[in-house]
Amino acid sequence: MRALPLLLLATLLAAAPASADSFVGATGGLMIPLGDSKSDNTGWSDQVSSSPKIGVRAGAIGESNVGGMFSVDWTPISNNYKTPGVDVSTHRFRIQAHVLFEKHFAPKLTFSARMGGGIDIAHASADAAIGALQFHASDTDVGWAFEAAGGVWFRLGDMDIGGELALPFGGHSHRASSTSDVTIDYTSYDVDLLFGVRLRS
Repeated sequence: MRALPLLLLATLLAAAPASADSFVGATGGLMIPLGDSKSDNTGWSDQVSSSPKIGVRAGAIGESNVGGMFSVDWTPISNNYKTPGVDVSTHRFRIQAHVLFEKHFAPKLTFSARMGGGIDIAHASADAAIGALQFHASDTDVGWAFEAAGGVWFRLGDMDIGGELALPFGGHSHRASSTSDVTIDYTSYDVDLLFGVRLRS
């Protein structure tokens, strides 16, 4: 899995031609957890709820309607921990490279599809108080990320506005080695509802 980002980078560079329509953009929306590889209540979809998600991206599309894109996004996870006296905070960052396809199907409307992968960075911290005693644990793990998405964009001059339906996957296999660490061990399946703006040049 460590070689996946390099493989996708090579694919992206091969797909993006020298003469291209480049863009930068921002997205925001909702991450909806769907499932996990675990059958008990310790899985991703058992431990987290729908959460906001924001991101930035940059890419280019060639005359063949094929190109590449880099994306970075952040999700402040809404977790389901309800233990009295315990405060848990979780965040997820994803850095990915994508192969991108676009097709105009009306004068100002464009359909887009993308597929890519990279790294999924999960951070979790927990603070607990038992009487006068204070406890703190935190950990960060780098796992794998994969994502497929489709969307529709409306052209307004040099700007596109639109939305996407994305299916992100991610995996971690980190086990806590001490009381100050946090176990981050899951394979996640989500649906993202995203809205965005792109500036073309």
